[in-house]
Amino acid sequence: ASSQPPPVRWTTGFWFWEGSSLDPAYSGETVDVLFAQVGTIRSDRDRRSAAEPAERWHTYGRWPDQMPPARDYWLVYRYERQGVPGLPAAVQLAGEISRLQAEARERNLHVVGIQLDIDSPTSALPRYAEFLREVRKDLPEGFEISITALLDWFRSGTAIDDVIKQVDEFVPQFYDIG
Repeated sequence: ASSQPPPVRWTTGFWFWEGSSLDPAYSGETVDVLFAQVGTIRSDRDRRSAAEPAERWHTYGRWPDQMPPARDYWLVYRYERQGVPGLPAAVQLAGEISRLQAEARERNLHVVGIQLDIDSPTSALPRYAEFLREVRKDLPEGFEISITALLDWFRSGTAIDDVIKQVDEFVPQFYDIG
């Protein structure tokens, strides 16, 4: 038994991952929520020379040319490595979000937030919370943050509470369960 009342209205969300395309047989029906992977967060860690000791961060985003129609859209950014991006990436991300929001307005897309797909090691959750705090500082008012969350983060003795305090939503990832 739950003391929480059921939602007034259920919504269904779908992910539209980079490289996805619309099926020609798609009905064109408007979905509630679409999480569109628009970008990546990368570092030059593996490509920099000894002459360039400082790690540089790169965030890049681009709307797919075609997407299913949705009532609300979320910008999804993926960090391809395991770990937490450096704080300079958080500032760059804010700039990319502003640019993509302007493009969204031109295309009549209602963007409500950003979802970060970052596989932080459980031991690095305090750094991840700090990264999320930094991202939040530069977001437009009312813009939400969602994260994907690894199940290991929720075991006893982790800093998951610090991370959850920084976000509006988390989506547990259920894979590699053996």
